[in-house]
Amino acid sequence: MPAKSLFNLRRIGQAAIYSFSGLRWLIRNEAAFQQELMLFAALLIIGCFLDFSLSSQAVQISLMSLVLLVEALNTALEKLVDRVSLDHHPLSGLAKDIGSAAVAVSFIPLVLFWVYSLMT
Repeated sequence: MPAKSLFNLRRIGQAAIYSFSGLRWLIRNEAAFQQELMLFAALLIIGCFLDFSLSSQAVQISLMSLVLLVEALNTALEKLVDRVSLDHHPLSGLAKDIGSAAVAVSFIPLVLFWVYSLMT
């Protein structure tokens, strides 16, 4: 088996295509992802009017990216659980609930950022 090149451009290109395909699917098909994108667009606009510093904008974008990342992972988990079986099972429900809880927890730092930003 030949050694894999560290800079295999073909593999990197294929990975990018798969990544964009997944992102495109989320934007077109996942209601929660769409809602979060709209919320984040609104928050970015509001942040511009509030004249946030560059570092505050970077923190805001990072926290919003975290929420989108966790939402994407939660969606992947839900699709995997549904792929295994559509039958109701307590562990399947629990897995989905925990994924949903992870999304909710990922919102906490963003909410704290906004509370702090609006109070100062």
